[in-house]
Formats: sequence, C-alpha cells, structure tokens
Amino acid sequence: MSKFYIGTVLLEKNRWSTRVPSFRVRDWLDRFAADGFDGVELWEHHLAIAPDELEALENAVPPVVIYNLYADFSNESKEKLAKAAEYIRHLHPSGVKFNFGDDVSKMDEYRQNLLAFADALPAGCAMLCEVHQGTVLEDIAVAADFFHDLSADRFQIITHAFSGGAEALQAQFDAFGSRISLVHVQHMKDGARVRLDRSEALVHECFTVLKANGFAGDFTMEFTEGTQAPDENIEMLYENAKLDMQFIKECWL
Repeated sequence: MSKFYIGTVLLEKNRWSTRVPSFRVRDWLDRFAADGFDGVELWEHHLAIAPDELEALENAVPPVVIYNLYADFSNESKEKLAKAAEYIRHLHPSGVKFNFGDDVSKMDEYRQNLLAFADALPAGCAMLCEVHQGTVLEDIAVAADFFHDLSADRFQIITHAFSGGAEALQAQFDAFGSRISLVHVQHMKDGARVRLDRSEALVHECFTVLKANGFAGDFTMEFTEGTQAPDENIEMLYENAKLDMQFIKECWL
C-alpha cells in the first residue's frame, strides 16, 4: 500500500534563498505522526547546516525515509557526497533523491560518482532521480538511456505526476516503466502552486494513468498552495499539505 511523506522543503521559507533552516524538524515530528504522515523526506540543509539534528532524527517517528540530496555529482562535489553518505548511514532512509548538474561534458563524471556514492550507502537504499529541468537528464529519452543498464531496484525515478498532465505522465511511464517509484506532489495553475482539489479533472486523469501503469509507489507532499505567495507562512503550507494528502488518499486508496 502506498505511503505518504511530508517534504521538509515544503515548510522551509528559505528553501530558495539563504537555505539557512528556519525551523527544526524535530519540533514537528509529533505533528507529522498525529496527522497521518508515514515518513519524512528530509531537505538536506535541515541537517547539513544544523547537524545537531542528526541525533534527534536517527530514530525519528515518523522516520526519515528519503534524504533530499543537493550535490551535483561533479568531482567538485565529492566532499559533499562523502558527508551526505555519512549522514545517510546514520539515518537509514530507504531512498536518496538526487539530480545531476547541467554540464553535458561531465556525463561520465556524474555517472562514475553516482555509482561510487550508491556503493557507499546502506544496503537497500535506492537512488531516486528527479530528472529535473536544468540538469543533463531533463530529457526523458536521455534519462532512459542513462539508466537502461542500471538496476531498477537500486536506481529509480521520481515523477511530478500532477505537473504536466496525463499525456506527459504516460510518456514518463513509457520511458521508465516500473522504475517510477515516488510521486513528488505539486501542481501549478495560472502560474502559481495550488492544491490538487483546484484541478480535480486533471488530477483524476493522472490517477488513471498511474493506476493503468501499475504504480505501487509512494507520495511526498513536495510543494503546495501558498508556496512563494506574498503571505506564505509555515502553518498555511502545512494545512494545505494535509489537504493534498487527504485528497490523494480519497482518490487512491
């Protein structure tokens, strides 16, 4: 059965500015658990810039299930990767979200460092590629070719299932198949992030595609209504994230 995670980046007002944490994740764990979240997708900077959180999060309830990594896998990022691997060995997440840089000439370098990093992780910890815009793998055909000879259990794909519509989602399944194991939940409408229930027809079409392709993965509330709004505040974001989770549960479970 699918599980539902809260991404701590969703709540972080400094996510795209200073990247200095504005809250401690440990202070939210009881609320996450009480409100039905099965796990946490941890924004790396909530730990890397505030390493005193490590002890509090090692045995957290709900647990840290995905480590949100920001190193780009260039040779220049090796020190960051080594530090991240150390944190991951303490936290024992089931997956690590990652992206590469944007330098096509470094494709072999990125791949070599990815494989070395994966080998340094605990057994059973999968690498989850976000195939993000602005990276060397933003084209799904290029990404499919990159991963075709790598283990589908070890190297998986994140989809933003509700961002591009049903046709775009099906194209991802055509390229990646069962590698798609996690949905990052966010939806844009008229240039702003909104709750899923603002576009029920589109979202239901995407659920039809997920089900038709046998998706059996999980969902992270990544962004929601209020993100980057003039009146953005952490309580509003959290309430909207809960509403998105509830909407998915009603449609999916």
